[in-house]
Amino acid sequence: MAPATVTNDAAMVRNSTATGKRERHSAGRAPETDEATAAIDLVVTASRAIRERETQSTQAVTRVHGATRVLQDKLRDASERVEKAEAMTEAAQARIEELLLELDRAHESAKALQELVAVKLDDLEGTSARADGAEKRAHDLHESLERVSASIRVNLPIVSAVTS
Repeated sequence: MAPATVTNDAAMVRNSTATGKRERHSAGRAPETDEATAAIDLVVTASRAIRERETQSTQAVTRVHGATRVLQDKLRDASERVEKAEAMTEAAQARIEELLLELDRAHESAKALQELVAVKLDDLEGTSARADGAEKRAHDLHESLERVSASIRVNLPIVSAVTS
């Protein structure tokens, strides 16, 4: 933007100076006065161009400052979001660690319960076998009692008849 505008401003200054010389020279003034007038015109035109450039520069600086403030606000917001996300990540990681510890404890408890159940099953099998043996012995004893009882019934009338 600056080089093209400066070139255009210089051409404008040259054109106005050349035009001013012809007009004033033809009006019958002395060439020294025309040159002084042309120099003043050149200075005035250059001064206007400089003021215009200063105004444009001031406006550009103002726009840059505004854009910088917007970017700083966005950066601050992004930074705050990053900090919140990091805090949430740390909290989540801590909770995961807690849950993993609880899971390990639950796994150990389950393993201990499985071992206890296995022992109890073994005890139950032993108790069941002893109960089966006791039932068989009871059945055998019952049968023996029945035989003894039947024998007594058969032999008791004989013993009663012999004693009477």
